[in-house]
Amino acid sequence: MWIDEIEKAFASASSDSADGGLSQRMFGTLLSWMQDHRAPIFLIATANNLAQLPPELMRKGRFDEIFFVDLPGPKEREAIFCVHLKKRNRDKAKFDLPRLTAASEGLSGAEIEQAVISGMYAAFAEKSECTRAHPFGHPRHPAAFGGHARTRRATAKLGQGRCVMAD
Repeated sequence: MWIDEIEKAFASASSDSADGGLSQRMFGTLLSWMQDHRAPIFLIATANNLAQLPPELMRKGRFDEIFFVDLPGPKEREAIFCVHLKKRNRDKAKFDLPRLTAASEGLSGAEIEQAVISGMYAAFAEKSECTRAHPFGHPRHPAAFGGHARTRRATAKLGQGRCVMAD
């Protein structure tokens, strides 16, 4: 069983919340189930901030291991660009991958994928192919996803590494 971003589901379980105790009851049910279930179930949970989790959940025996997965490095980011370009039938040779890799520092794989998709939408809006001439912007800055003129303005406003023209 997979629980994504578990801290968001149970962040208010250890404090007074305005949900009438619902999160505390859900949390109690999960803890009881984790302790009492007999079926061979593999439970995996993701969390962005372990400090927000109630201490009862972090007690030894609840989860066997805790793994840290960092943001992708330069080689991984380039590979992620290649995967998402190939997935969309685009030739990676038509893109400045070293520049895109450098500009995408601090982004997750999902954010890089959304940048590729946004570049394709920009190309589609211009009725052209997504190539070096189209922007891959930072997903947290929607202004970076317009046409050429809008992207150049965004590049000037957002500064280094957050919006790039792959020309």
